[in-house]
Amino acid sequence: MPDRVYIGKCPVDCIGFADTVERLHESIVIGKRLLVAPINAATVVNASQNVSFRDGLEKMDILLPDGYWLQVAARLLRYPRTDHVATVPLTYRLLQKLGGQRGRVYLLGSRDFLVREAANEITRRFPGMEIAGLRNGYFSETDEPDVVLEINRAKPQLLLVGISSPKRELFMARHRARLEVPVVIGVGGLIDILGGKIAEGPTWLRNCGLMWLYRFVQEPKRLWKRYTITNCQFIWLVLKHTLKANAAAGRKHIPWN
Repeated sequence: MPDRVYIGKCPVDCIGFADTVERLHESIVIGKRLLVAPINAATVVNASQNVSFRDGLEKMDILLPDGYWLQVAARLLRYPRTDHVATVPLTYRLLQKLGGQRGRVYLLGSRDFLVREAANEITRRFPGMEIAGLRNGYFSETDEPDVVLEINRAKPQLLLVGISSPKRELFMARHRARLEVPVVIGVGGLIDILGGKIAEGPTWLRNCGLMWLYRFVQEPKRLWKRYTITNCQFIWLVLKHTLKANAAAGRKHIPWN
């Protein structure tokens, strides 16, 4: 099991990319259920303010450190060194492995035409992958039992949940015991990327922590609050937590690794 640490009040797991891919693939093969959710700067801020959201995160089996600046924050707080495990390339790698085994995936999220286009793109990019089913992400909490029943009837091995946070994590947590799917991954905007609504962005931007700028240019009206107010709140939380940790440690040296 990965080490679970806290940035402020938000849990996150110290894990590596390759190990996570293998663990998810193994769970699909043996039918063991795993719930996976990404943690980024906005998640950290939301978890500090929303108790029910934070409780939902605690029910996840794997909390991905999905953000370059989240990794930086973890190192400032002297937590064990961990990879920046981005959800998009992680999901692509898993789909690639499953394609050779005629894996079955269900897509939940976005709008009808986008989720259909995303399904077509998956079958094009990852030969052998079968689309077990798909559904848009516009449903109420009262609709959720029917949505879960529909997913279970499709018998997917992998469920990609592309609805917005915190609805995504709360849906996964509420129905943890009912979802008969080996691996469930909260994938954020991946369905919109595969559906062609937004561009994916080059890998080098992700690796140097500038993917947020690329996404902001594409969707300024939707993302301006996250990348101004929320990011400032994240920086303050990290600084406050770092000062507290350093004060508690005094002058004692704590190794980074």
